[in-house]
Amino acid sequence: MIQRSALVAAGLLVALGSLAAVESERVDQPLNKALSLTQCGGLNKELIIQEVNAEEIRYLIIDYDRMVSRRLADGTTQQVPQQQQFKRPKNKPDEGGQMDGFYLLYSEEKSGLKIYFQNTIATPMGTVRLRITPGKSGNKVFPN
Repeated sequence: MIQRSALVAAGLLVALGSLAAVESERVDQPLNKALSLTQCGGLNKELIIQEVNAEEIRYLIIDYDRMVSRRLADGTTQQVPQQQQFKRPKNKPDEGGQMDGFYLLYSEEKSGLKIYFQNTIATPMGTVRLRITPGKSGNKVFPN
């Protein structure tokens, strides 16, 4: 009886693991084009991949929940704070092998959203391959 329970539990773990793997989506994201994180189940932010070279990937996070008011000569306007970040490819990827491995680029603890960068040349010109594991909030509508 104990062996049967262990087999059932192992089968459930395998099934749940395969369901979690199905949820992640691969996207070829154009450079310098905003990816809405709310469409991926994340917070009210946008991710813009600016540049990828042999040493690093440069990207920008725009947070629409943290607006800063700035007073201009003609009145008051709101400006979106932008935070530039750098991610250097590691010696060993977070997931996968050395040639086509995935590096964790961005994650949100609050929603559970994770975005991985795949270091590969098998993408159309001017795009980068991202793997998105959706979060628990938002619409989860992936871009085409």
